[in-house]
Amino acid sequence: MIKRQFSELDILIVAREVSKFLKKRKVKQINRLSRGYIIHFFKTSLHFVIVPHPASPHTYLTETEIEASEGHRFSPLLTGYILDSVKVVKGDRIMFLRFSKKRPYPDHNILALEFTGKDSNSCVVNDEGQIVAVSRITKRLAVGKPYSPPKPRFSLFDADEPALKKIIPWLMDEFLHRFGDFEGQKWRNFLMQIVESPEPTLYCENNQPVMFSPTPLNAFEHLQTCSFELYSQAVEAFFSENSFREAESRAERTRKRIMDEIRKLSDFEKYRRWGEYIIAHINEIPPDAREIEIDGDKVRLDVADTVAEAAEHYFSVYRKQKRGLEKLMQRLKELSSSDGTERFSHQKRSSRQNQNPAHPYRVFYSPSGFRVLVGKSAAGNELITFGLAADHDLFFHARGVPGAHVILKRDAPSIDVPQEDVEFAARLALKHSRAAKDGKGDVTYTERRFVKKPSGSPTGLVILERENVINVRLD
Repeated sequence: MIKRQFSELDILIVAREVSKFLKKRKVKQINRLSRGYIIHFFKTSLHFVIVPHPASPHTYLTETEIEASEGHRFSPLLTGYILDSVKVVKGDRIMFLRFSKKRPYPDHNILALEFTGKDSNSCVVNDEGQIVAVSRITKRLAVGKPYSPPKPRFSLFDADEPALKKIIPWLMDEFLHRFGDFEGQKWRNFLMQIVESPEPTLYCENNQPVMFSPTPLNAFEHLQTCSFELYSQAVEAFFSENSFREAESRAERTRKRIMDEIRKLSDFEKYRRWGEYIIAHINEIPPDAREIEIDGDKVRLDVADTVAEAAEHYFSVYRKQKRGLEKLMQRLKELSSSDGTERFSHQKRSSRQNQNPAHPYRVFYSPSGFRVLVGKSAAGNELITFGLAADHDLFFHARGVPGAHVILKRDAPSIDVPQEDVEFAARLALKHSRAAKDGKGDVTYTERRFVKKPSGSPTGLVILERENVINVRLD
């Protein structure tokens, strides 16, 4: 994956979206995430995710619902306050959000968001300019100290060509591709055009996001491409997918190990048959026999001192493997939870650790073990269909009504998907659509290669060049 830092340009564009959609909105509550927090507002479906963590600082607006978690330390300081203004400091990656509250008396607080690499942080500053709460306490940011932002290094708008090639090489390459030689004023005009009219784009390789950009990039045009209406949607798709990927891969490895163990134990019934055969023929088997043949299998008798004890040994193995298989099946069921997150009963984690930024899609596993993705929003639909799905994966959608995109992942085009797995994915498509209330309905499905996105269409809108139809019931 390409190392992609959250730049001044990214912050400017997201800040404009925050101002456009959340200005004059009242804060409902602030909840904790594993590496940041999320601000909920009244009378809007949009939430503001803030991750001021040194590992991957970023921020975006999201429509994705996130499970309620414990309140963040900023919540008592900003709940009930109205967002008055959003300001970005030129030359650095800092966003200031000014909140006000008129009752019971006029009050103001500023939320300072610093997306400055290894020094990333955030804090709440009162009217007197003092820090009253900090995401993570450092020498520079501590409660009770006066707040002073880090000194700006330089602005992308004023930097020279060598510096820009080092800081933001992917955008410099695009600029030189379009305009040839570097010229300061032309570069500034290029940046302002992007800020004022962004074309949010996400690029994927091998069904994984590798780059997000506020403008199409010629150097990445050979990759899978997703286009979004809001830049926040591209940012969310990139960071949420990559932050979840490592945990998901661990869960997938665990699932495969369980499946391997299940396959090893699936023939446990043979031990019961062996025990029953030995008991039925106990008078015919020589006492000193070391092995016998049962249904083509060579069965050892020297596992015990007597023939009768050998039979009891195989009955014991049968009971043990049966219990083991039942436990493994229960374990597999626990792994495939309905919200797409993998829960491990043997791991005890606090609620704070469990709250991650929500994924823009859910993950399920079909009866045969196929991975099934279900979009949670228009942005999630766009991501799974045009970013994470291969041409041979199967696409599902409830017919004739708005609903989630559903992708059934298969490892190769030659792999046949059993009918019960097709029905499983189709039921998910119906369940996550407007037709769910009817309890039954038609679902269209086809290979992903027959799903097309009309030019200039809204995020998540598609047309199908070829389709099959299946009628399913939710019960």
